[in-house]
Amino acid sequence: MHCHIRPSIDRAVPFGSILLLAAAALAICPRPAHADDAKAKTAQLGVIELSGSYPEGAGQAGIFGEVSDNLNRIIERLDQAAKDEKIEGVILEFRDLELGRGKTTELRAAVKRLRKAGKKVYADLRSGEARDYLLASACEEIVMPESGTLAVTGVRAEVTFFKDLLDKLGVKAEILQEGAYKGTGEIFTRSGMSPEFREDIDSLVDDTYNQMIDTIAADRKLDRGRVKDLIDEGIFTATEAKAAGLIDAVAYRDQLIDEIKKSMHVDEIKLIENYGKKKLDEDFSGFNGFLKLMQMITGNEPSPTSGKNKKIAVIYVVGEIVEGQGAAGLFSSETIGGDTMIKAIRDADKNPKVAAIVLRIDSPGGSALASDLVWR
Repeated sequence: MHCHIRPSIDRAVPFGSILLLAAAALAICPRPAHADDAKAKTAQLGVIELSGSYPEGAGQAGIFGEVSDNLNRIIERLDQAAKDEKIEGVILEFRDLELGRGKTTELRAAVKRLRKAGKKVYADLRSGEARDYLLASACEEIVMPESGTLAVTGVRAEVTFFKDLLDKLGVKAEILQEGAYKGTGEIFTRSGMSPEFREDIDSLVDDTYNQMIDTIAADRKLDRGRVKDLIDEGIFTATEAKAAGLIDAVAYRDQLIDEIKKSMHVDEIKLIENYGKKKLDEDFSGFNGFLKLMQMITGNEPSPTSGKNKKIAVIYVVGEIVEGQGAAGLFSSETIGGDTMIKAIRDADKNPKVAAIVLRIDSPGGSALASDLVWR
């Protein structure tokens, strides 16, 4: 807006009148608002859905391996959010998680890094059990809808014995057991636990239970005795969980967004759905596209450039340990062969660029012979 005032002055004007004239000019021609004053304040939040078991490993081969999440990739997405200056925080959507304690601990550490980077982390927990809650409690806020339920129950272990069944079939199991506490074979030779086997299982259950109590007490700032009482109570509606201090709010997604707006003092929240998730490149045109498709189907990626930096070799041990090569069949449980592990370790050891080797083990155990050969 342009404003021109040209008063005609043909005689002397008192200084006070000049000030009044200047004031009038300012009233007629107000200062235009700065563009930032009118612009709505917006904050961006990444949305990451947590579901499934997140297998260990470098990723499954084939076309679906390009976009499927494993444990490594989901952690990379969380760490990416920690470094992303464009987003203010992350909403974690808890949807049918099936995680063991080891993977839960790794994801908790990633959430902690995200918070340490100054990002707000919200757990959108529709309903959940203890394994979901142990991860959600690492977040800054836990929100559940009014119809949700939370089951924070204790820890149990169950062992099934087959000796009586084998007796009826006329079968006798012959088990080689190394030491009093190596009791896995007892399920075929006894009708109940030996004192040593029971001590072993009790120790595992007690340690897991105490870790659970300590984690919840620290995250939710609750007294340890209070947490034990809540675990004994077990199941809570969303309202009861809020009253007990287990969650922070009873709200639906739209209400959560409204509360985030208020807490961040912004006018709008922009949600980035599937934050950091790798997208499938669908352009397979031409000869290069054909090669790319073949690489995706077979799981073979082009060899990376060598580079000068030292590297850390990560070797994944996933599944039951067996002799030989192992298998990863579609219709059978995954196994890892002792010979396969030996070759991977020796190859990494011979590589002059490898400065260290990390073995990541997600295995129930298996062949003592194969394990001994790997150890050697």
